[in-house]
Amino acid sequence: MITMNQSSAKKQLLLLDDEPNVLKSLVRLLSKDNYEIHTFSRPFDAIEMLKCTDIGVIIVDQCMPQMEGTEFLQQARKIRPEAINIMLTGYDTPENQASADNEKEVFCYLSKPWNDQTLRKTVIEAFDHYAKQQK
Repeated sequence: MITMNQSSAKKQLLLLDDEPNVLKSLVRLLSKDNYEIHTFSRPFDAIEMLKCTDIGVIIVDQCMPQMEGTEFLQQARKIRPEAINIMLTGYDTPENQASADNEKEVFCYLSKPWNDQTLRKTVIEAFDHYAKQQK
C-alpha cells in the first residue's frame, strides 16, 4: 500500500464553523493557496472525518451551538495530535484563551472579522510548523 504524505500531496485543511457564509468566505480566500479544504458546520461530522484523513491544519470557530471550539480541539487532539489548530472567533475572551492555552490546543487566535493577509499568513505558518513536526 502506498500512502502520500503531506509534502507530496495537497496540504489538508479542515474548516469548522456553524455559519455557512463564514465557511464560504474562508474557502474563497484560502483556495488561492492550493490547499485541499474540508468544510464542516457540525463538529461531530468533522471529528469523523479526522479519523480517516491526514489533516495538517484545523481552523475552528469557538462559539458553535453543538460544541465549543475548545472542546472540539480537545477531541481532535486525541485523533490528530500533530495537527496545528487555529481558533477563529468573534467572541475572543480571556477565559476562552486561557482554557485553550492550558490544554495547549491553539497555535494562534484570530478574531472575526479577520484580515485576509493575516489569515493567509497564519495558515502558511501553521503548515510550516506542521511540516517541521513531521521530520
